[in-house]
Amino acid sequence: MTYHNAIKYITTAPQKTGITESLERTALLLARLGSPEHRLPYIRFAGSNGKTVCQAMLASILCESGMCVGSLLMPTHDDPRENIIINKAPLSIESTVKYVSLIASAVNTLSDKIAAAEGTADSSIPESFISGKVSIHPTKNEIIFLIALLAFRDAECDICLIEGDHNGVDPTKLLAPPNTVVICGTIPEENTKETHRIRSYLSSGISEVISAPQDSETYKIISSACARINCRLSVPMRSMLEVSRLSLGGSEFLYRGEKYKLSLCGRFQIQNAITVIEVVESLNRTGKSIPLEAVCRGLEKLSAPTKFETVSVSPTIIIDSTHKTEAVPTMCDTLGDFKEQIGSKIALCICPDEPLISEYVSCLESLGFEVTELILPLFDKANPPEMTLNCPVAVAPTPKAATKKIISTASEMGLVLITAPDTLSNKLRGEILKTLGF
Repeated sequence: MTYHNAIKYITTAPQKTGITESLERTALLLARLGSPEHRLPYIRFAGSNGKTVCQAMLASILCESGMCVGSLLMPTHDDPRENIIINKAPLSIESTVKYVSLIASAVNTLSDKIAAAEGTADSSIPESFISGKVSIHPTKNEIIFLIALLAFRDAECDICLIEGDHNGVDPTKLLAPPNTVVICGTIPEENTKETHRIRSYLSSGISEVISAPQDSETYKIISSACARINCRLSVPMRSMLEVSRLSLGGSEFLYRGEKYKLSLCGRFQIQNAITVIEVVESLNRTGKSIPLEAVCRGLEKLSAPTKFETVSVSPTIIIDSTHKTEAVPTMCDTLGDFKEQIGSKIALCICPDEPLISEYVSCLESLGFEVTELILPLFDKANPPEMTLNCPVAVAPTPKAATKKIISTASEMGLVLITAPDTLSNKLRGEILKTLGF
């Protein structure tokens, strides 16, 4: 199998297969692949926002302390290798080909067994596959999950950081309960779907839950779930946090009397950082030895592209991967911290999603900002949605056209905020850096 064929195998896999979805397919494939999920030391990341950044922070710290760290990120990226990170580097081309070949071979072997089992009493194959209710061909996210487990096993990772799949059946439920679950970001009280999802996988066997500070009702639900399974709940102490510097180039803060520098900007990133510091404390309580120096170096050296990243100062262009309405107020509050530096006029490069746009405009205006223009990246040639707005709208049909418009608008207006899912924000980031000569 070539690398091109391996990537095609992943990217052309379905999001769902058939009418009935279950974990049987993944369980059969894991057994065929040598059960790489056994004895996997991992931390589970949950929450409505901040998971990718918190994983990156913790991975950076643990690598600085000398551990071999594997990370599984969801949902899938344009380049699937970027979903599987080992020691802060994407999975290699050679490893990708190797593991996809193993998975494809396992699928073909099981497919042949299913065909041969039709009309027989072969108990090794579940009836649901023989009857065709469940397909043996895995989904895209299941393939990524299988590749990650094989890669983590072969790399002999000391610890793995795993985010589950929230689309359809979650294959991470086949793993033994993690020692620790980390709930990232503040979950709005009205987001009952997310709180119930978190509660559903807090099962016996989990020793500790570390949660970012939450609203009272959400905290009550999480606390009750932890009491039900008799596990410890740790929450960062806001009273022990002192922010000493906020700038578009990074942040400095004190937590529990210790000084930290963070390469990311924004108060919400500091909240993510103190959540991760609590995770480190939890690991040290279980026998790990992660020195303070590793924590400080890991946070200061961290790189997290498109996570409220200032990709250009003059003209000012900030790029972020926020694409959920519940995360918009946090993003707008962060912009408010830099109002003296960036001014009050903002142009938005944003996906053509009316609820998201309306939430941004409302939040920004409540903070005294003026949204001067919308740039809609419509690379699929679709028509923009009908919206009633008090500002001009520019449609960009290609990444190059969007980049040209973003740079020219930033030069005229002072600031362009790009806010889009990872796939789109990374594409625009690459084009902007290339155009600016970085």
